[in-house]
Amino acid sequence: MSRTRATADDPVVLNTATADDFRRLPGVGEKRAAAALAVRARLGGRFHAIDDLLKVKGIGRTTLRRLRPLVRLDPPPLLPASPEGGVAGPR
Repeated sequence: MSRTRATADDPVVLNTATADDFRRLPGVGEKRAAAALAVRARLGGRFHAIDDLLKVKGIGRTTLRRLRPLVRLDPPPLLPASPEGGVAGPR
């Protein structure tokens, strides 16, 4: 269980987050984490926009403004490995 605080470099990924992941966010405890999971389930299993967090009881615009840099909707895409064994990037 990772209880380190979320940062811009180590954000909470909303569409794969567990309750413990949500609790890494400032001001999010057990109840708000459970509410976020319930909203995600109600939305068909995924948040479609970070603004969907406004549907979570107890998260308003001010809280969302504070959380926005600490969350991502989805994990970053994995870059395919190059034949040399490194990561392929733009040429």
